[in-house]
Amino acid sequence: MRGLCDKTLGIHARWRAAGVLGRPLATGELVHHKNGNRHDNRAQNLQVMTRGGHTRLHREQGDLHVFTPEEARRGVHIFTAEERRRGQRERYSDDQVLDGIRRAAKRSTRSRLSTKEYDRLRGPGSACACACKRRFGLWNRAKGMAGVQ
Repeated sequence: MRGLCDKTLGIHARWRAAGVLGRPLATGELVHHKNGNRHDNRAQNLQVMTRGGHTRLHREQGDLHVFTPEEARRGVHIFTAEERRRGQRERYSDDQVLDGIRRAAKRSTRSRLSTKEYDRLRGPGSACACACKRRFGLWNRAKGMAGVQ
């Protein structure tokens, strides 16, 4: 089951790796899934490494795209499961993200649009609430820019 921004998957992988190692993971250590499936937390699929080592590994494998500052300014990059398999990405401009918030607010029966309600109503092809928060800093700021309560 997927958690908010896959945080629960990462926590479970860290907990599992720490159990295998017999010690807690250091702050700078992270867990790499060898087969790329973050749901597969078998001991033989987990590898503890530093962030730099993890980045280097993905660069060598050719599956890491480092965004230039200009690319980062142009759009939020959201990967669907199918796009991850195909190695493609969707880009959303600020206006597209804000339009998605407005559409969800119109569909909502509540007076205030929460992140949970937005994710439930946003529909396919819209940025998730986490991506909106990353783009605008805060969920309330994103809603304010969209003119929504």
